[in-house]
Amino acid sequence: MIDGFRGVAILSVLMFHYLVRWRMPEYNGDLLGYDVRFSAFFDVGRFGVQLFFVISGLVITMTLQGAKSAGAFAVKRFARIYPAFLVAMPLTFLIMSWIGPEEMQTEWSDVVANLTLFPEELGRQYVDGAYWSLNVELKFYAWMTVFRLILGSRFWIGALALAVAGQIVAQVNHSVASFVMINAHMPLFLLGIGGWFAIYEKRIRLGALLMAAAPILWCFAVAGGGVYGADLNHLAPHLFIWLLSAAMLGLLAFAPDVRFGALAWVGRISYSLYLVHQNIGVTLIGLMKRAHAPDWIAFIVSAGFSVALAALIYRFVEGPAKSWILGVYNGLRAPREARAGAPPD
Repeated sequence: MIDGFRGVAILSVLMFHYLVRWRMPEYNGDLLGYDVRFSAFFDVGRFGVQLFFVISGLVITMTLQGAKSAGAFAVKRFARIYPAFLVAMPLTFLIMSWIGPEEMQTEWSDVVANLTLFPEELGRQYVDGAYWSLNVELKFYAWMTVFRLILGSRFWIGALALAVAGQIVAQVNHSVASFVMINAHMPLFLLGIGGWFAIYEKRIRLGALLMAAAPILWCFAVAGGGVYGADLNHLAPHLFIWLLSAAMLGLLAFAPDVRFGALAWVGRISYSLYLVHQNIGVTLIGLMKRAHAPDWIAFIVSAGFSVALAALIYRFVEGPAKSWILGVYNGLRAPREARAGAPPD
């Protein structure tokens, strides 16, 4: 079921980027060139990444609970995100350098900086603007690794403390709160963490505490100007994502056997699709529109190409590389754990 909601999240982001983001009034220009203006309804897709953060909070809690050490958790996260990124990011750069619009072209120094997943902190640009969320995810992983090292199975205390402290620090130093403490996004991760404890570990009080704290802390982030595109007078699109997150957690709790069909398959390749869909897809739409293709043809061909490319990366890079890295890691640990009398991960 989680893959089904991943599918919902990535398709909402894709439609936002392909139908709304790169033309007026969102963008001071028009890279898409459609003949008609699509409904502002698709603007809610900008918040699909927020649903990914909720899902990440849930899944990372599961991974932490199953990992034997903070090191094992870190290796699993590296194996999950880096191989596909190592292929998709340079590929996007090369395609943009060849046929991309000037607005989406970057330099080789940006590629090098992107390899760290912290290009902004190094004063460089993202090769694809969508990669900003990977930066946030990596910081979340880093914090959770620290909390696992210090607090063990009570890492949730650190997550809650970080979410609270981030809103306090934002009143004094917004940059530290945003770039270091990810204060605008921690409430979303916290919602997923609470969902895991309530649904899968039946720790209802703990889960309810974390899930109740999440929207309250998020409102503090909005009030402090820390959430992109939101203020206390324009919350409707954001509330849609919170309601969708609540629906997901409700289904996981009370109807876990619901199937999403093809949407779940899209969810399985959603990470690779997220990496390649924006710059490449928008460029293809612009090229086809300049060749006078109908709007629906440009959209379908670009979306189809992005999905096919993502499926290839998932099949031949993301999945195999993850298995290989974890195999090597377990192989290196096996002799030591055998001596200690413990089975490998």
